[in-house]
Amino acid sequence: MKKVFRKIHLWLSVPFGLLITLICFSGAMLVFETEVMELCHRDLYYVEKVGPAPLPMGKVAEKVAATLPDSVSVTGVTASSAPERAWQVNLSKPRRASVYVDQYTGEIKGKYERFSRPCSACIAGCWTA
Repeated sequence: MKKVFRKIHLWLSVPFGLLITLICFSGAMLVFETEVMELCHRDLYYVEKVGPAPLPMGKVAEKVAATLPDSVSVTGVTASSAPERAWQVNLSKPRRASVYVDQYTGEIKGKYERFSRPCSACIAGCWTA
């Protein structure tokens, strides 16, 4: 009887162990989404050359607004205290979309749009980077 329970325990623990591993991995991807995206797309989040002084925030917002269609507007600008980090300009559409701008030149570095499934977006971003 003891051998039978050992076999049952063994064969039940393998699929449940895989399921728990997948749950832990997907949770870790959600928790570390920002860090993974910054690691995979460093050119988007950091400026190439730090200048003496950044452009005024209003000027940066105007430059971004000039490149957007009429249905999309700038909803805010997030500036980091680190001088080498690009500024994030938040957009009204689509949800959670933003563009990253070099605050010294006003150049748009790229667009970030959070997917409905962040884990698959992070994984796809790392594999295609």
